[in-house]
Amino acid sequence: MDISDWVEDVHIKIDVLDDLLSSRADLDFSPESLIALEAELLDRIEDTEELADPDQLPFLECVVAYLGEMLLRVAGGRWAAPPSGLPVIRPAEELGLDDTAPLALVAAAIQRRDGTEFRRTHRAWQEAVREYRQTHPGWTPEKDYTPGLDVPRPEP
Repeated sequence: MDISDWVEDVHIKIDVLDDLLSSRADLDFSPESLIALEAELLDRIEDTEELADPDQLPFLECVVAYLGEMLLRVAGGRWAAPPSGLPVIRPAEELGLDDTAPLALVAAAIQRRDGTEFRRTHRAWQEAVREYRQTHPGWTPEKDYTPGLDVPRPEP
């Protein structure tokens, strides 16, 4: 997978997801949107074996795009290409968080089926940022630009 193509298409995948869920969830990048997204995921997918179903791939790509962008907005960082499969997110190095495959979070949510996996991970990343800021006042996580979602940074 070419990561630059993925990043270019993230906003499209999120728009598609927003259209799919418009009556059931507001994808406004709020913590509450993660709860609604996970509920929708659990309604659609019963078992992790369904993650290999090609018919589920378009929906899963959309979920991965949204979940990844949510976490990158918290902890900074960028999308990265894995050896195979869907992209991973690489949070700001300062935080000491591991690269995370949003698809792995999807699989964990399906296995647990308690509706809290996405929000729990989001909170853990918020906490990592809070702890780092305690010893590095003024630090702000920097997220790589995602076309269609982020405001471009001015050139120096």
